[in-house]
Amino acid sequence: MNIDSKLQAWLFKSLGSRAYQFLEASAIASYLKQVAEKSSANSAQFHASLEELTQFYAKSLQGSKTIAAACSHEIRNQLIHLVKLLIPWRKGPYAFTFTFSNLQASKESPGSEKKDRSHATCQETQAQALPYPYHIESEWQSQLKWESMYQHLQKRLNRKTFNGMHIADIGGNNGYFSFRLAEAGADSVLLLEPTSLYFKQFTLLSWLRQAGMFIWPESSATSPAIHASFAHPQPLPQPLSQPLHVATATKAGAGTEASGCDKKIFFSQLGYQALEYFHKSFDILLLLGILYHHENPEGILALAKKALKNNGLLVVDCQIIDATPPQDPSKNISEKKLPYILYPGVRYTGKRGFHYLPSQEALLLWLQRSGFQDIKVFHNEYLHPTEQRRTKHAPLPSLREGLQSSPAKNLAKGNIQNQGFSSNTEEASASVSQEGYPPPKRLYVSARPYRDRG
Repeated sequence: MNIDSKLQAWLFKSLGSRAYQFLEASAIASYLKQVAEKSSANSAQFHASLEELTQFYAKSLQGSKTIAAACSHEIRNQLIHLVKLLIPWRKGPYAFTFTFSNLQASKESPGSEKKDRSHATCQETQAQALPYPYHIESEWQSQLKWESMYQHLQKRLNRKTFNGMHIADIGGNNGYFSFRLAEAGADSVLLLEPTSLYFKQFTLLSWLRQAGMFIWPESSATSPAIHASFAHPQPLPQPLSQPLHVATATKAGAGTEASGCDKKIFFSQLGYQALEYFHKSFDILLLLGILYHHENPEGILALAKKALKNNGLLVVDCQIIDATPPQDPSKNISEKKLPYILYPGVRYTGKRGFHYLPSQEALLLWLQRSGFQDIKVFHNEYLHPTEQRRTKHAPLPSLREGLQSSPAKNLAKGNIQNQGFSSNTEEASASVSQEGYPPPKRLYVSARPYRDRG
């Protein structure tokens, strides 16, 4: 397992002898998942197609700084094929594009038409229009959560970047927030995600970043939208058979182009249980969309507290319900919201995998019972179909299909705005899940661990 020297140094400093155990467990988890997928036609096709693309890309460069226009279209088509093989894309959005900054100049130079600028499989025949960026339209509009979280962290930490910080992204899916944090200056990001599909998506995104084709499709506080070409395509700096690390932006807030071999992200196919290896290791630990999918949320929070430094910061994003207590004339509690927890049946909003859906009060109580203090709520709104929806790259039933109208509710019309994250909540708040449960809300909180000795 090839590991960047700086990341390796941090792992051994943080874990001591346990670093060997963690790295061995990660390697075994990756190997076992590869063995389990050998019979999967889709997985085999992905790896074969990516290897073929890598070889084609290398031949297309042939030591030059540009890719022939005809070749770029072939590469683009192969990439689109890989993107579609990895459907559904839950987190994103992403985009990729190409460059022809030197193409016109080379064609206009004297005698250039006589030069052999061909390669083994493709020839440049005529000037072609710059291919527009290809957008990977994910189910979740993750940039909304990132903007809200990034603004909150800037204020809470009183800093604009994460330079010098070590961050853990638990259940990080295909790496959306890990990419963002690495670009914002984090020294290292540990991404724990056991799902093989998300690892393959991360692998493809890493390929795009290392090749200099990756862009963010939307405006962001740290990555402004760029729909023009990059300076030049880049040769891939490492074998794609071991895509455990990803290059990051040259500096926080300066753009989106990958910068060589700054391997700041370590993707481990272990689950949250791997936090057992870490003790007071992380400056920031993310639990985004995790707690309500597990049977023991307080156990996960206890592991997070153990893994955080004494002055570290936990960031939690959790689906919750709005718990309004029953009106009881004999008791003066009608104005107080109690810590309710919904334990749904097999499905909630039409989807499996929901164990507990707490109210805000219950989630805050989980945090307090697990050893956290200084808790700050920075977002609490109904989840809206504009944030989670069916797309061509996630063609599955989504939030809109999981809600139904609730005639019993008659709520005032209007927009609710919270920390720059706004949405029309009338539709969502006036609905119930298709199973008859309260509609989902999203709650974002940050908290610090109680200081302890040791």
